[in-house]
Amino acid sequence: MILEDLARKRICEDYRSVRGFAEEIGMPYSTLTSGLTRGIKTMTLENANLVLDTLNLWQDAIQQLTNETEVRGEKNEAEVRREKCKALEDNLLAAYACITIMDTDPEKAYAVAIKEAEKECGQSLEAYQALIPKT
Repeated sequence: MILEDLARKRICEDYRSVRGFAEEIGMPYSTLTSGLTRGIKTMTLENANLVLDTLNLWQDAIQQLTNETEVRGEKNEAEVRREKCKALEDNLLAAYACITIMDTDPEKAYAVAIKEAEKECGQSLEAYQALIPKT
């Protein structure tokens, strides 16, 4: 359950309505409903603090923030993997160009491409070699 849904649930349980809760904490109703609709993170720090303190939701807010951070971390790892694959692709395309344009020995060209990609990405030479078909 996202934080705003949990806040609405607690408000309904303890204060019967969002309007009643807004009056109780001295916050304009429109400010509170905007924060619950668009996200508590969009509220001013003072208003977010007031809502989270009153509803005792700080632990839930911290947990949600932690979960969001972990998701972003996984996405970053995926981006790093894509960059590694892109570096390998770029090096292999360069090797192919050397083979077709400059009549370079394919084995040597691909070996150089793999070594360069390994330097750029930290991927093992064997892992790259396994991707290249044997002729």
